[in-house]
Amino acid sequence: MAEAKAVQSDFVIAEAGRNLFNGWVLKNNATAMKVWEDICQYNKFFAEHEDLFTDVPTVSRIGLLAPPVIPSFEVSVKRVQLYNALAEMNIMYDVLLLPRITKKMLSKYEVIIIPDIPWLEDKELDVIRKYKAAGGKVYTLGSCEELQEIASIYSPAYVCHNAHENLLRMEFLTNLKQLYPRTVITIQNAEYIIANVAKKNDSNRILVHVVNYSKPVSNFLVKINLEDIVTITDESEIKLYTPDSALDEVKKVSVRGNQIELIVPRLDMYNIITIN
Repeated sequence: MAEAKAVQSDFVIAEAGRNLFNGWVLKNNATAMKVWEDICQYNKFFAEHEDLFTDVPTVSRIGLLAPPVIPSFEVSVKRVQLYNALAEMNIMYDVLLLPRITKKMLSKYEVIIIPDIPWLEDKELDVIRKYKAAGGKVYTLGSCEELQEIASIYSPAYVCHNAHENLLRMEFLTNLKQLYPRTVITIQNAEYIIANVAKKNDSNRILVHVVNYSKPVSNFLVKINLEDIVTITDESEIKLYTPDSALDEVKKVSVRGNQIELIVPRLDMYNIITIN
């Protein structure tokens, strides 16, 4: 639930057949009751803070093209390692569905990533060519020859498929930073945390979603670069919200222009830091 909210997605809680019914939704199952208690706690938090999740698109200037449905599960699975690497390195991106891309849609992105797409329609190829001609940057991994020719930087398909390997992950990151050198958010003194930064429409309000995939962590440093994203940052208007029982305030806040550093005292599962 936290992950879905952090990445601008949604979730469904569903009953999954007789085995789940017999084992999980009965009141004499302590684990089940704890899970449903946590679900209710998070749903209540989402309802009470609806404004934190409404009209808040990501600030990312990186678009990742998602290929059309291909009747081969293997082809789609090979991209998972790249998606995982992006999340684990806190590289924010928007998913762009290939059949729906337009010149206007791509114009907001400084770079688009093409993760080993083996084929596409002529009209889709034309949109990408026009994006590149207008100054857009294209990082192609694998993919068909036409997309390789368009690329500002090209990597072989194995960089996409094996992005869990540290050397290949660093190769990917080095290439991406040539096209998009800005780092919006950096987390130090903690592992297994992903972050996403969103901006309330028509305002300077920033929302930083932080999700923990391991045991609770304390006193980790978060650096946020809001250059060209907001016009002013108010140090007194930096707040922390959480559906968990963790501490609900940040400490040691430092604001230099639109460069922000702060210490999060504790993260159990999910925090939201609001700025302005």
